[in-house]
Amino acid sequence: LLNLTTRKQVDSVIWRLFELWPTSDHLTDADLTVLEAVLRPLGMQHRRSCGLVRFSREYLQPGWTDVRQLHGVGKYAADSDAIFQGRWQDVEPRDHALKAYHTHLRGLHEQAGGI
Repeated sequence: LLNLTTRKQVDSVIWRLFELWPTSDHLTDADLTVLEAVLRPLGMQHRRSCGLVRFSREYLQPGWTDVRQLHGVGKYAADSDAIFQGRWQDVEPRDHALKAYHTHLRGLHEQAGGI
């Protein structure tokens, strides 16, 4: 959702999105008209809606081994996945928020004596 959109804009719709479709299972069956209405404040609502549904369907299918194989996953999403799956040392994020969290994790790791 953050493609060509600010975090503040996404924050205005994300909780409604999760309220209506709390899991990938739910999102695979989303009514595109309703999903587009929720995403309209972000723009590109048709493209975003179709992308979210496609991503959810692919995510639930067996066989993928790297999140980058899924529809719509770029560097930001791949870095986020690595960081929150405990593989933070494998990435160098460019996004300012991810960079800050990555730096925080590095500091914790160094404080614990592991380098």
